[in-house]
Amino acid sequence: MITYEEFLSIINDDLRVGTNFDPTQSYRRRDNKDDEKPRAAIGETWTTGGEQGGSCWDTGDDDPHYPVEAEPEPKLEDLTKVLEHICPSMSFLCFKRMSDKLIREADGFGSSEYYGNYTTASAKYIYMDELYEFLKAEDILPETRPPKPEDKDDE
Repeated sequence: MITYEEFLSIINDDLRVGTNFDPTQSYRRRDNKDDEKPRAAIGETWTTGGEQGGSCWDTGDDDPHYPVEAEPEPKLEDLTKVLEHICPSMSFLCFKRMSDKLIREADGFGSSEYYGNYTTASAKYIYMDELYEFLKAEDILPETRPPKPEDKDDE
């Protein structure tokens, strides 16, 4: 069975999927612990709302603000790419158990700006160590490293 290090190498090097996702898109304080690494994760954020239009120039409008349109919720395509490559025979029911147990959601964060402008966001993400342990427990990790996918640019 492939090791966790091989698992991450397949994801990062072979599939070129980054595992440095931070659900709040903020930099973690390291508190001078150079040996401490953030947990490997993949995921996506999307804008869920907010308001824009406020400025330092008072134009006399009653309400210069306008809503920020929400983006559609992403489908975690990088996770699908990983699972298709590493365990293509995964059943739908196994995928459902994995999704229900491991995919995390975070919401209610975003950015605040001057003059009442703000944006809210949500995130969906999965930690790679938890995914690896789940696939290992389900006995669907490959015994050896799968071949690299062919680059689409070479065609």
